[in-house]
Amino acid sequence: TRLSIGYPAGVFWLPRHAGFDSAGREIFKNYDADGKYTGTSTHFSNQDKFYIDPTPGFTWGLTQQFRLQNFDLEIFLRGVQGQKIFANSLLNLGSLAYLPARNITVNALTNGFAELPQASDYWLQNASFCRLENISLGYTFNNWKAIDKLRIYFTANKLFVISDYEGMDPEISTDSPQRYIDYGYYPKARSFVIGVNVSF
Repeated sequence: TRLSIGYPAGVFWLPRHAGFDSAGREIFKNYDADGKYTGTSTHFSNQDKFYIDPTPGFTWGLTQQFRLQNFDLEIFLRGVQGQKIFANSLLNLGSLAYLPARNITVNALTNGFAELPQASDYWLQNASFCRLENISLGYTFNNWKAIDKLRIYFTANKLFVISDYEGMDPEISTDSPQRYIDYGYYPKARSFVIGVNVSF
């Protein structure tokens, strides 16, 4: 990432991946000083790098509540649209060249990286997502014996996330020096709660 006038803080500054040559080496798109495309090569310079803003276009949330007789259901969905994440964890596991010193991903068997990958827009992925943040189902007993109201409920948090992002979790830190960089990030935990509310 880079700090540059006219761009958001932490904007990515990366060369453009163009595939692999006949020897299996990674190649990049090259440009002249005026920004005109000149072809591809296994090397790149600063003039071959482009600014790419990872910040989302918008965030959203949706809450729905349903009641049917004594049952109640509440669902909270939220998401982010248009953000990008640099998948550094995948880069560090994404080549056959890492064997046998470390594990690799399944994609590393077929993605074409026979040498150590370099940082490029290949690893900058769309990380828009929709997450079921919370769902709660309850049943209420009214005027039950000496109790005015008894509600039993079950709640699940972060039950699933829908995203094209290939890493573990598209929702990572965006307010640190490594903003929008997935590196050593532990995904959010799923949790379940069973509870009782009693009113006398």
